[in-house]
Amino acid sequence: MKEKIKKARMISKITAQVTEYYLENGAENFHIKIDKENNEYTIHTFGYMDLSPKKVMEIKKVMSIHHDLEYGEYWELIGEGEDTDELILIARVCDSVDMNYENKIFELTLKKKF
Repeated sequence: MKEKIKKARMISKITAQVTEYYLENGAENFHIKIDKENNEYTIHTFGYMDLSPKKVMEIKKVMSIHHDLEYGEYWELIGEGEDTDELILIARVCDSVDMNYENKIFELTLKKKF
């Protein structure tokens, strides 16, 4: 039972941080969907945001950081820093991150396997 609670809390924290990021950056009509298949969660998000090319490049750079098993131990810290720092931590605890920004639609797809 403890493992189930740990998984739920981790997915919840990731989702909360992504939601906060969208809202702090002026997202309109923000949507989030979580799919679970076996032991893999996929978090799909999209929202309408007006981002500068510089901001898009910054996000891409941050989100391109690869999954790091050691960071899995620090997932409880999600929500404790600046937005860029939080995106780095999310990128490191998730197994894959896919980002797209086109026509003012910002999309993130995050996958986490347990």
